[in-house]
Amino acid sequence: MEMKELMAVFLDAIPNLGLSRAEGHNSGRQWTRAVLGFFRDIGTREGFKVHPDRTLGYFGREYLVDLCWLKESPTEHWMELAMESEWGNKYEATYDFEKLLYLNAPLKLFVCSLGPANTQSFVKSAPTLVANHKRRNSTEQYGVVMMPWGAKQRKAQMMEIEAFIIDGNGIRVWSENRSVPDLVMTNARKGVHS
Repeated sequence: MEMKELMAVFLDAIPNLGLSRAEGHNSGRQWTRAVLGFFRDIGTREGFKVHPDRTLGYFGREYLVDLCWLKESPTEHWMELAMESEWGNKYEATYDFEKLLYLNAPLKLFVCSLGPANTQSFVKSAPTLVANHKRRNSTEQYGVVMMPWGAKQRKAQMMEIEAFIIDGNGIRVWSENRSVPDLVMTNARKGVHS
């Protein structure tokens, strides 16, 4: 699966993941569970060994990153996808994104939710982080999905999503912005409980 296809599938699925900024629905743990679960399912369908794999107990714990797709055979071993996510802390976001720079995987995905000012700062700095990495691989692709939160988004009951792909040289090669209804907030206003 190519990065652009993976990003498009995720962007289409966001309204159905139950992500929300509504009270009681906006914890990092809930978002992590929903987003990593989505990519865990895709990796499994694509025939990869996915970590973390809760069915393996201790041996199925996080492996290097929040989530990865591995291919293992008697003659070959490689990581196809390395993924990190961060909900709310700009310093942790940069730290987690930088982890991806050091791994050898053709697809690297970062899903993040920060406040609007920190989102814009990260969006500007991410290509530079890739370009300045001395051992970068020009064939790798970094998919970034930013879901900023703030008073404007809560009032509009929308999630403004900025998604883009950075090539291995640090150049933005694709981008898409979407406004997705925050279904939990919208339903609460209508008196519907989920």
